[in-house]
Amino acid sequence: MMKSSDSKIAVIGDENLVNGFKLAGVDYCFIIDAADNAAVGDAVNKNLKSLIEDNTVSIIVILEDYARHTRELLTQIRESKRISPVIIELPSISQFDPEQVKKYYKELAGKFIGRELYI
Repeated sequence: MMKSSDSKIAVIGDENLVNGFKLAGVDYCFIIDAADNAAVGDAVNKNLKSLIEDNTVSIIVILEDYARHTRELLTQIRESKRISPVIIELPSISQFDPEQVKKYYKELAGKFIGRELYI
């Protein structure tokens, strides 16, 4: 059985999201450029599949906009009733008022690292 100290967090998203989690010490970070919409789906699927197969990854954070490209895979994972990894979809900054998003990310990152963040 894996110790909780051995479990890893991964993040898949745009540069802003991933860099924030890098600063918080997240182990696996995948920046996917949304400029090429066709390539986004392939990149998200490839990275998500590799993270799911990695038994050390217990939490995967994915940008909600990117999760849309891999909805079928996410549905399969959730329907399999696997305990790990837990997949968390975060809203993109373009969907909300920037101040609300900052507050949301600040609280979420604070929960992950156990400290208050100043953004």
